[in-house]
Amino acid sequence: MNKKVLIIDDNIVICEMYQAVLENEWYEVKIEHDGLKWINLAVEFNPDLILLDIMMPQCDWYEVLETLNMHSSLNATILINSNLTSDDDEKKALDLWAVKFLRKADFTPAEIVAEIKKVFWEWKESSSKKILVIDDNKEICEMYKIVLESKWFDVKLEYNWLHWLTSAIEYKPDLIILDIMMPEINGFEVLESIKWHSDLKTLVVVNSNLFWVDDEKKALDLWATKYLRKSYYTPVQVVDVIVELLD
Repeated sequence: MNKKVLIIDDNIVICEMYQAVLENEWYEVKIEHDGLKWINLAVEFNPDLILLDIMMPQCDWYEVLETLNMHSSLNATILINSNLTSDDDEKKALDLWAVKFLRKADFTPAEIVAEIKKVFWEWKESSSKKILVIDDNKEICEMYKIVLESKWFDVKLEYNWLHWLTSAIEYKPDLIILDIMMPEINGFEVLESIKWHSDLKTLVVVNSNLFWVDDEKKALDLWATKYLRKSYYTPVQVVDVIVELLD
């Protein structure tokens, strides 16, 4: 899953230049030229980053930033890209929600994209969490890995029940995705081991095809943070749960 960037700018030519460079770097891009319609697209698209021009007609950019700051369903990083040169404008933008204030005339589209990549890299370096996936289904594991890494998680896969404890102790994950229906070992015993092992301080999301309410209750009573029924969740939806838990 590629990172999503929303460009809010009334200059169509500049937007298309940004879009071309960003898409060449495998970003998913949406453009909004109308300063009155941006909120609908932002909520629908749910971008990871918004590149915002704060000199647009029919649009109070201070109100845009305040709306982004207060809107519960929007967690986008905001990059201001403007021809305003006042230090007061820059300070006000950074005090509200923006992480960077770029003066449009000082940057080419390629340099703007380099700044966007830098923001994502800094985000990854500061917030990357470690996820251990314990599941004997290699195809499912690989799908989780792809989606998790797209969200900047550091991921380790363990297909072998007999090695899970060694992997967990060495890797020290922030969260374990655990299938409790695997050969050769009882998943509930794994949960109990995690609960009592002093070197393991981790969240555990059980992802299982066991449907009994008693199984869910037993897992939650032991150590599981969340119990998901595997057939009800796509890998993307599982990762959404993980992001919410780790946030």
